Order: sequence, then C-alpha cells, then structure tokens
Amino acid sequence: ILVPAVREAMKPVLAMAQAKAPVDTGGLALSLQIEARRPTRRDRRSKYVTETDTVIAAVTTASGKKLAKMGIESDARAIAQEFGSARNQAHPYLRPALESMAQSTVNLLSGILARRIEQFKAKQKWQN
Repeated sequence: ILVPAVREAMKPVLAMAQAKAPVDTGGLALSLQIEARRPTRRDRRSKYVTETDTVIAAVTTASGKKLAKMGIESDARAIAQEFGSARNQAHPYLRPALESMAQSTVNLLSGILARRIEQFKAKQKWQN
C-alpha cells in the first residue's frame, strides 16, 4: 500500500519539476521520473535516510537504458543544471519543485493512505 501511495503523492512534484526544467532539447523534462521503493542498505548510509524510514521517494532522471529506449542520450547535464558547474551557473528545478510542493505532497499522501486503508479494511470485511 505504501510504495504506490508515495509514488502517487509525488506526481505533482514530478509535474512541477518538469515544468521548471530548463528547455534545450526537451530531453531533461522527458527523462524525469518518480522512484519510490523500500530503502536499501546503501540508501541507509545517506544522511537523508534514517533507520525508521519505511519508503523513500525521489524525482530523478531515468537510467541510461531507459533513456536509450526513449531516444534520449544519457549524460550528466541534469546534475549540472541543478547544481551548476565550473563554467555555468546553477538552474535548479528539482529542489524548488520539491520545496514548493512539500506540504501539499504530505497532505495528498495522508489522503491517499486514508483511502487505501479504508479500501483494504472493506475488502477484509467482505472476505470474512
């Protein structure tokens, strides 16, 4: 229940990030996706993931294989756009999208979870 709910709650963040992404070829906005999953041992080494986290979610760029299927060339420009480089200033699009949508994402997630839990309870009553 939790992973799909988190993925659904992050959809407005994805839409905002795609809208804020700098446009050159349009590949950056197309490459963005939601990744929601249970944290791995490697994830838990991050300062942003705690031992009590059950699910993590992020808006990120697709893998190289997925980008190739989409006809988009994989490169590191997504990181350079967000954080800048030695030659170019930063044009953040992910962080502002998440920061501006944080509270509405939490509210949306609580509504999604309430609905899904009620659906699960109704299904359990019906089966008993």
